[in-house]
Order: sequence, then C-alpha cells, then structure tokens
Amino acid sequence: MKKLIYSLLLLLFLTGCSLTKMETPREKVEEWLMSYQKNENPLKEELEEYLEGEDFKENKEKYKTLLEKQYNNFSYKILEEEIEEDEAEVEVEIEVLDYASAIKKAKEEFDSEEGVVEETKEFIERQIDALTKVEEKTKYQVTFYLEKEENEWVIKDLDQDTFLKMYGLY
Repeated sequence: MKKLIYSLLLLLFLTGCSLTKMETPREKVEEWLMSYQKNENPLKEELEEYLEGEDFKENKEKYKTLLEKQYNNFSYKILEEEIEEDEAEVEVEIEVLDYASAIKKAKEEFDSEEGVVEETKEFIERQIDALTKVEEKTKYQVTFYLEKEENEWVIKDLDQDTFLKMYGLY
C-alpha cells in the first residue's frame, strides 16, 4: 500500500512539474511562427489597421488574399538561441514569397519622366496583378528578441526590417 501511495505521489509530483515547465525562447518563437504560418497571425491587428488606411480601401480584399498566400508559402528554420539572464535572441532563417521584386518591377514600369511613380488606380491594379503571379521565394535571416516577464518569455515588438522581411517586402 505504501508503494502505491509513493508511486501516486511521485506521479503527481512529476506531472505537476511538467505542467509548470516554462517555454524556452526557441519554443516561444516556434509557437509564434507556427501561428503566423496558420494565419492565426500575431500581427493580424496591426495589419487590419494598416489595410483600413485610405490607400487600401478599394482593394482591401485583394491585399488580404495576397497576405494569405504569403502565410501559406512561409517556411522557417530556427538557427540559434542565445540566452543571457532575462533576455534572449533567437536567430531564424525564413523563406517567403518575393513580393519586393514584383513591386520594384511594377514601379519601374510606371516610372514617370521625373523618376516618380504615380500611384494611380491603373498602377495599383498592375501591382496587385504582379503580386498575384509571384511564385519566386527569397530567404532572410531575422532575429527575434525576447525578455522574461513574470517567469515567461515574451517576444518584443518586431523592428521595421523584420516586419518587411516577414511579408517578403524587404
């Protein structure tokens, strides 16, 4: 009977310890990237606000479709994790659709004599069409910065370059 009680207590103790196990920075970034990949995007609110802007009103649904295409084609590989006390960095290689090249090409085609692209309705439609056809991918290395808050790793806000790389716009 004592063995049974000790066994149950040991099992309870081990289960309790495993339930309170803290995620590593690597695991936290992996969870974040998987949610991005599944279009449970951690950046969704920021994107919604951005797409509500005047420039996107007419083509909001088309842009959303392009973003979903990016999520579906997104892949990553975690390269390295560095932890120093309550701060950490996780280096990741991401592969995304190369939307930046398509935008650059569309702008080159519409350059005015002064070298300035006029953002006309025709230009925007041509740009969306070019983005829709993108199949080429590009790879970037990005660094996620984390800090420990109340015994949990939290990803700091992404910098502008990382944000653009995540969407293939860098």
